Amino acid sequence: MAPKKRKAESDSSNAGEQHIYKSIEHAAHSVKVAKKSILMERELKLRGGEFPNFLRELRRRKREKIGQYVAPSNIMIVRE
Repeated sequence: MAPKKRKAESDSSNAGEQHIYKSIEHAAHSVKVAKKSILMERELKLRGGEFPNFLRELRRRKREKIGQYVAPSNIMIVRE
């Protein structure tokens, strides 16, 4: 008989990468973030008068941050 496939343990893969992070908390946080799906940025063109309805729908779905512009940042800090 062929050997059975084993399920990969999540702890074993994370153990090899712990030297990358400053602390155990950082490693645990990266695992949480890796499980989240990322929304790609899309350009949205609205017709006249659709913007208030669009904002209302974002608030209803509790996604207000998606419709806001990014706060201006210092270029020198971003380059670091």
